[in-house]
Amino acid sequence: MRRLARSEEARLLRQVLRQLERLTAEVAHRNHGNGRQRHTRAIARVPAAAGLSPRELELMRLAAEGMHNREMALALHLSEHTIKNYLYRIYDKLGVSNRVELANYGRGDQHA
Repeated sequence: MRRLARSEEARLLRQVLRQLERLTAEVAHRNHGNGRQRHTRAIARVPAAAGLSPRELELMRLAAEGMHNREMALALHLSEHTIKNYLYRIYDKLGVSNRVELANYGRGDQHA
């Protein structure tokens, strides 16, 4: 077996990493759909007056379905830090302080 040049090794490792990221995102996407979609329809009714962008509404839905920040980051091709920033802005806009309150808000129970 011949030894690969460093550049060839690096190229192959990048290729494997990209494939692994794709597969991880697919698994995360499939897993968040298995029995954790009870809040999806309710969140679709969140008033537009809440001032959330389409991306923020999407993240609100995913968080309410039980996805972790890392799973959301992989599925949406964003960094975990970006997900945390989005969630912080969503919490601020809606006046909630955690995922449970966010899910309750999405169900229409703003006083929970």
